[in-house]
Amino acid sequence: MPTSAYDGRRWVTDRLADSHVTTVVDVGPGEGTYSTLGRHLIWWATWICVEVFEPYVERFLLGQKYDQVIVADVRDWWAVPDDYLILFGDVLEHMERDDAVALIERHKETATEIYVSVPIVPSPQGPCYGNDHETHLHDWTFDEMSSLLPGADSFQGVQVGRWWWRREF
Repeated sequence: MPTSAYDGRRWVTDRLADSHVTTVVDVGPGEGTYSTLGRHLIWWATWICVEVFEPYVERFLLGQKYDQVIVADVRDWWAVPDDYLILFGDVLEHMERDDAVALIERHKETATEIYVSVPIVPSPQGPCYGNDHETHLHDWTFDEMSSLLPGADSFQGVQVGRWWWRREF
């Protein structure tokens, strides 16, 4: 579904408020939850979303929530600027594990900050709103994701885990 779990949202907004990046890249924004939660907290930043399912752009008015809307599969898209925060909010479970790991590793090389949110309990899901990309392809555990983001601040909820990784300069 193009929404995210509620547990830990305050944890997310606290970290957004501490960020000083100049660009936020929201991958798989769905209904634009993270723009709604945090755009006012990082008002100076350029907000970009990368959405794979074009009908969501109009359905969820993404053009009104982001400065730039890119319709692309993030696995094939690479045009990130310097000093960026990439939000993988409830999107990595929609990919095969190897693809998700490759994305995380790629962005650990260039991102200033990485945010990840994934279900940490089995949550089978198929297509929604005609979007096959909504299908869950991997069930993550809290420890599995934590091992990919060593040193990240984390939140372990009942349904969802959240991680905030910052590059050390």
